[in-house]
Amino acid sequence: MEVMRHLIVPICATLLIGCISCLQLLAQAGGQLVLGQVLAVTVGSALAAVVWSWWAYHRAILKAISAQNGQHPRDGWLACLVAGPIRLIEKGRSQAAQLMDLLEQAKLRVQLLEQKARQIEAILDSIKDAVVVVGRDSKVVLANKAALEMFEADAEACNTCSLDRWFGQDHGDMLGIVHQVCSGRNEPARVELRWPGADGDRFYDCVVCCVRDQKGQPCGAVVMLHDITRDKDLARAKDDFIGYVSHEFKTPLASIIAYAEMLLDDEVADDLTRQQYLQVILDQAARLNRLVENMLSTSRIESGLISVKKQALSLAMLVEEHVKAISSYANERGIRVDGQRPIVYDQVIADKDLIGMAIINLLSNAIKYNSPGGLVTVRTEVDEVHSVVRLTVTDTGVGIPPEQQQRLFEKFYRAPANANRAEGTGLGLNLVKQIVERVHGGKVFFSSTVGAGSTFGFELPLATKACHVAAAG
Repeated sequence: MEVMRHLIVPICATLLIGCISCLQLLAQAGGQLVLGQVLAVTVGSALAAVVWSWWAYHRAILKAISAQNGQHPRDGWLACLVAGPIRLIEKGRSQAAQLMDLLEQAKLRVQLLEQKARQIEAILDSIKDAVVVVGRDSKVVLANKAALEMFEADAEACNTCSLDRWFGQDHGDMLGIVHQVCSGRNEPARVELRWPGADGDRFYDCVVCCVRDQKGQPCGAVVMLHDITRDKDLARAKDDFIGYVSHEFKTPLASIIAYAEMLLDDEVADDLTRQQYLQVILDQAARLNRLVENMLSTSRIESGLISVKKQALSLAMLVEEHVKAISSYANERGIRVDGQRPIVYDQVIADKDLIGMAIINLLSNAIKYNSPGGLVTVRTEVDEVHSVVRLTVTDTGVGIPPEQQQRLFEKFYRAPANANRAEGTGLGLNLVKQIVERVHGGKVFFSSTVGAGSTFGFELPLATKACHVAAAG
């Protein structure tokens, strides 16, 4: 406005002077103007207006720049005019530097966000449970590696998939719960899901939690699926174990009670019969004792509370001793046991009672699950190359199917193919594995062919190697 005020005054004054000059010329010319004179007056007035306007504009700009820079017009008009652009350049440079700083800060924040996203993704992928995040429209927003494997989905295309497509129509109850939680109802929800898998049906404990935005409004849900198949198998195995143990206890106890009552009622005719009854009671009591000892030994080994007394002994002689002890049991079932004469040197450092328990379990299994009139072959050999002594017990039974072999050493597990051939608790092979591998640092192995039989065994370090290892420790 100050500049315009200074410009209007000279322009108006120039126009006024031009009009007066024209009137004077008109009066002198007797009322007739010559074109040349008019042009001369107009050009002169215009030049005067330009010069005056330039002077007024220069004065107004100079005054404004002087006031902004804190300079006085007396400092020189050139200095005042140059200081303004310089100040503008410096201000622009400062603003550019600020913009660069803001850009660097934005890049840093983006990098931090990307790093945080990678960390979250790595954490989710490290979780063994399946985790799926869905939006309000039930579209999959995020899924970890376990979830992608479970639903056989592609990581790149999961964001465009719907949860309905993943679960399918067979799990409508599960989808209904997710939709309810996404809308803010029934939170949190828990349901058990049965899902078909390559190795059979699997069971999942599903927990669905609502995701809310900053305003507290529901905007999605998190679905977590925890695999409880093993827990269910263990629960079922424990129930079966209780049934087996109850039966195992019930049968010998019934025999003991029956024969004891007959002895008390004097129903025995002669001393020979009385001796037979007493022998039955003794055998059944020994059977109960073995059952209890197996359960206690398994529990003690797992808890680390078992007392281990290792000494140098001959594995072959220990095996021969237990083969003789179990021969009567084999004869009752019509099974022939082919033993082996003790070899010259097969010393191992082991607990005699525990290794004897492992041998008894292998021998008794080979006899129980053998075919009538079958054969049990027991062999002990020294492997000097690997410095181990190896025991193998081979039977001619029905064998074990390949799909059941991987669980043979699990606690309480009994292969369905042989479960009806003999009574048992499913603790024997687990106890053998615990004794050999956990207590003595050996190795358990087996092989089985359906219709041909099975071979179970273990190997222990030779005494010389075991002594070197103990000395080094």
